[in-house]
Amino acid sequence: MEFNKRRKKCEIRVSASEKQKIQELASQLGLSVSATVRHILVKEHFFSNNQELNSLFGQIRDTLLAISQSLSNLNCSNSNNGTVRQLQIDIQELKKTIAMMEKKL
Repeated sequence: MEFNKRRKKCEIRVSASEKQKIQELASQLGLSVSATVRHILVKEHFFSNNQELNSLFGQIRDTLLAISQSLSNLNCSNSNNGTVRQLQIDIQELKKTIAMMEKKL
C-alpha cells in the first residue's frame, strides 16, 4: 500500500498560529501532524462535491436515527441501564455536531 512507501517529504510554510492549530487538531485526532494533513487533503479532495457530502450526512443521520430508536426500545425494557442512557446522550451530541458541520458547508 501507498502508506508503506512514504519516503518523500513535502514542506509547506505556515504561520506560528497555523502551526499551533494544526498541532492541536492532530492532538485531538490522536494523529501525527503528517497524518492529520494527509487526512485533511484526502478528505477535501474526496468530498469536493458538497452533494456527495450532504448525501453522506444523510446516511449518518438515518443510521443515528435507527440506533436511537433501537436504544429507546432497549431503554423501555431496562430503564435503569446507564449505558443505554449515555449512548442516547452521545447520539444527540453527534446529531448536533453533524448539524453544525452542515451549516459550515
